[in-house]
Amino acid sequence: ESDSAAKTNGNNTGCWKDRQIIKSDSASIIIPHLQFEIPPKTQMGVISTLEGVIMKAADTLEELQPERLRLGDVDNFHRCRGVIHKLRSLVGCNTDSDDDDEEQTQPQSFDIIIDDPAGNSYIEACGSDPLNDPTLTKVKYARTPNQDMGLGLQPSMAAREEGCIRDEEPSHSNVSNAAAPTTTGIEVMTSKATNQNSTTESSNDEEEGPLGSLSIGRQEVMKFPSDCPNCTKPAETDMCVTDIPHFKEVIIMSLFCEHCGFKSNEVKGGGGIPKFGTKITVKVNSSDDLAREVLKSDTAGIEIPELELEL
Repeated sequence: ESDSAAKTNGNNTGCWKDRQIIKSDSASIIIPHLQFEIPPKTQMGVISTLEGVIMKAADTLEELQPERLRLGDVDNFHRCRGVIHKLRSLVGCNTDSDDDDEEQTQPQSFDIIIDDPAGNSYIEACGSDPLNDPTLTKVKYARTPNQDMGLGLQPSMAAREEGCIRDEEPSHSNVSNAAAPTTTGIEVMTSKATNQNSTTESSNDEEEGPLGSLSIGRQEVMKFPSDCPNCTKPAETDMCVTDIPHFKEVIIMSLFCEHCGFKSNEVKGGGGIPKFGTKITVKVNSSDDLAREVLKSDTAGIEIPELELEL
């Protein structure tokens, strides 16, 4: 699997501010001109515009300004004030007239980079030919073992045996990345807003890697944190994707709480909703028929006509 990064370059007259952006929980947004970064786990799962993301970051910094003054952190207060002013200047929304003229001048060109290890973020491409605009470039690159861990993917057996994870050791990568492409280049999404207000995305079609169409989760049990529905304390949920013969792909999820002993198992159908509904009737003639395994989805009902019972 590969990370995805996006880079946009804007100016004070371009339409770059109106571009739609999707930022996932694992993505970070970087503005090198200001040495400013919006880290992962902030503005999570947001669909907005570039202007909206920048203004949200400025507003979030400003919310804590009174608290910084109350604590006597004057130096940090003034540093944050300068960053807030520069962020608003980028989108032409700054109204503070007490700052230096140099800070009030919006740069003619600057970059905005979105780097997402999960590859689930996006910057909108604009213009008449969004596939061939050099101002927007998308780049993919192989994740490091530590980035795998940050996404909840388990390290390889070699990393577990050594008791540590080293990015420089390819054998420590998650099993789904074991045969990742050997290229070290980064496929980045770069977007530049020009005076002609043109924006384009340059990206190649998705290509199958050495793993083919192998899906993450098929070779391992994935774990992610959750809260116990019984005692609300932190617990861990195991998830695995598997195929039931002569049926379809299913997702098996299991939760066990070490605090209260609560257990929960859930099976969900994978893939999309089938075109047709299904009605299955079983004629029970012996106890062996009652031993059959049943997978009941959230939308299914069970009926026993002889008992006039419907679940």
